[in-house]
Amino acid sequence: MQRLIALAVYTVIFLILVAISVITSSAGCWARWEDSGMRSKWGPIAGCRVQRADGKWIPSENLRDMDLQSREVRP
Repeated sequence: MQRLIALAVYTVIFLILVAISVITSSAGCWARWEDSGMRSKWGPIAGCRVQRADGKWIPSENLRDMDLQSREVRP
């Protein structure tokens, strides 16, 4: 019986840690791209993804500075 309780406690702790990790990763993705004017989303398998002007979603680490500079409005 004690082993079952210990297993349940460990499972709950593990699930809490996973939930915290998912929430912080999602918030980090949103915060990183919020000022860019581009849509972003986070998924547990795909990670942080950004939507390009053509509508295609790409991993955020694949987006280059050139892609962002072309979106800036210059006076």
